[in-house]
Amino acid sequence: AFSGRTGRPKAERAKIKKEIKDAIKDVRKARKDLQSVEQRVAEQNELAKEPLRNALVNLKKRAPATAALVTDLYPQVLPYLIKGQDESPVHHIAHVVNFAAQIAEKEDLSERATKLLVIAALFHDIGIGDSVLPKITEEMIKEAPLAEQPALRVRAINARIEHMQKGAKLTGDILKNYDRSHPGKFDSGDMEAIASIVEKHDNSKIPLLQETMDTSLLLSSDRSPDGPDGLLQLHWEADSLWMDSLDGILVDLNRQDQADTPVNRIAKFGFNTALHRQAIEVYKSAFSAGEFKAYGF
Repeated sequence: AFSGRTGRPKAERAKIKKEIKDAIKDVRKARKDLQSVEQRVAEQNELAKEPLRNALVNLKKRAPATAALVTDLYPQVLPYLIKGQDESPVHHIAHVVNFAAQIAEKEDLSERATKLLVIAALFHDIGIGDSVLPKITEEMIKEAPLAEQPALRVRAINARIEHMQKGAKLTGDILKNYDRSHPGKFDSGDMEAIASIVEKHDNSKIPLLQETMDTSLLLSSDRSPDGPDGLLQLHWEADSLWMDSLDGILVDLNRQDQADTPVNRIAKFGFNTALHRQAIEVYKSAFSAGEFKAYGF
């Protein structure tokens, strides 16, 4: 019953061997998971290149100082985006920055308003990786038993509020730190306005979760293009346009819950496809009409 070399009982030696094997398995799994994350991030970075390049080309013509800010700040934002890439892929930010730059151009925003809108787009999802509460979608709520739906709605709203608040704080911290080494690029009003957009950027989803659908309650009566609420509304449009870009659609359709059955996955795929088709028709109709034709989306 004992090993001659170690004096340990055979059962204990067997237990130690098993623990070592399990530890090796865990290390291999962790390495594989890390490689998987690195691969996803590399793919997302590749997909981010074109929209970022387009945004910078646009901004260098109209707002070169903002183009320089995007170039400086993107590497500082990137680690936070990688941390939250399961919920919000890195290239999502690149697309929203590009749409924000296009909207700023077509709305003929001032250079300051362009800076606020574009930099807010760069930072808007920075808090997701630090959020504790899991994201709960409207679809997940609808699939839950009726009695559980009200509590899920509250949790979904709290999760969105958490990531916006964390994002606003991170945004303020990074911009203040940047301002120390690059004085004059942002004044306190700029930083406050950008953080305010980040802190409210997902508010447009809250009425849906509350089943009111009245987003006007989230905005003040002053929605001038240079005002924070005017810029917030433009940000919502830039963020929404991502969902109906090809990359955005592919991300959405590839979302999977491991607990889903194949039948559920097919049903979700069909449901999401129908929603994207509806949204695309709305945008196509709007952008073919007079004042929106110039956008060229």
